[in-house]
Amino acid sequence: MSCARNIERSLLGNAPTLRQLEYAYEIKAVRVWFAAQLENLNKFTGVSNKMSVEQMQMLADIFIVKVPYLKASEILLFFYKFKSGDLGELYGSVDPLKLSTSLNEFLKWRSFELDKVYQRQREEKRRIDIENSKINGITREEYEEKKAKTDKQKTSE
Repeated sequence: MSCARNIERSLLGNAPTLRQLEYAYEIKAVRVWFAAQLENLNKFTGVSNKMSVEQMQMLADIFIVKVPYLKASEILLFFYKFKSGDLGELYGSVDPLKLSTSLNEFLKWRSFELDKVYQRQREEKRRIDIENSKINGITREEYEEKKAKTDKQKTSE
């Protein structure tokens, strides 16, 4: 829930990526962490056909290989968005293929959100640059005056 409440932080924060988790804890630990998220989804859905442990491991491997750059916070955000219905529905069973397909939708959404965040950051930087130029900048007349003085000093040397 905290990842969903802080989307920008989830996308840009310092959470480790799947690749970093794999290097730090080995792939088995990443699979276990991922399986915990999938087991939580199994419980949440209330459908009769749950994912098997083998399916969970295969799905974890798909994520680890396909999106090693996603942060742990982004994975949690993916599951939150899936559970909230933003990435589709499940019909009768927790379907690993549906989750893989939903990952593609999540990646599109993530890209769009990152573009919005970066645009806001660029606009803020531009606003700050304009403010700084008003404080530290000089007018064209002041520039011409300084240039004339500098040129005059150079010719007198």
